[in-house]
Amino acid sequence: MIKVKKSIDTLPNILKEKSTQSKHKRLLTAQKWLSSSSYKSPYQNKKLKESLKSIYNHKCAYCEQKMVFPKKNQNKSASNDLTLEHYRPKSTYYWLAYSWDNLLPVCYDCNHAKEDFFDIEGVEITEIRTNEIDNIHELASIYNSEEKPKFIHPELENLSTEFIFGKDGTVTSNNERCQYVIEKCDLKRLKLVLKRRKIIDDLKSKYQAIQTEEEFYQLAKDIKTKSINPKTEFIALYDFILANFNTIITG
Repeated sequence: MIKVKKSIDTLPNILKEKSTQSKHKRLLTAQKWLSSSSYKSPYQNKKLKESLKSIYNHKCAYCEQKMVFPKKNQNKSASNDLTLEHYRPKSTYYWLAYSWDNLLPVCYDCNHAKEDFFDIEGVEITEIRTNEIDNIHELASIYNSEEKPKFIHPELENLSTEFIFGKDGTVTSNNERCQYVIEKCDLKRLKLVLKRRKIIDDLKSKYQAIQTEEEFYQLAKDIKTKSINPKTEFIALYDFILANFNTIITG
């Protein structure tokens, strides 16, 4: 899980349209989420999803694996299918259903695992306040300072160095909030563990084949290049490998 920059300047047109604003007003009047497909259509808009996918470099906001758009007419969702996630659950925070800083692109498995988990340590905000109605796209930072959620917001916080990876591809953390994300999104699920383990095993094989100092520096350079390329899967893992090379690769 790494920090990603998303600007209000990239706000999709669908969230500006009168039809979406009208739906938002009806949600405010009802004071709850209305679950009919009509109310889902603004954030299920393909262009909105494409925008989020591009901003997040085609990767899940939580686990960092590459995502794809679901294939047409597929019977079962794939683990890496792109889905739309509400950071703050729309079932509770109904007025944030169309808020740009509350919408994240996540893989099917992370979304399915997270469900509506959103524990906080501060004071819960139970309704939108008058001065916020015209500013629904930039409330996450304000809300986080008040509610102090356990869940990390990938656009507001950078805690990637708090994740600890094992040689076998497992992940844990000494940071309570990072561990909360690991548990609630099931970042230790087998499919992810195997993907991370393959990266580690491939690097180990390359290291064991090194015969010259030049080859060693080239391997280190390649890992560094991966760690700074925003399109790389599992950047947090590559950063951890760089900082713990002797333990993970040579140990």
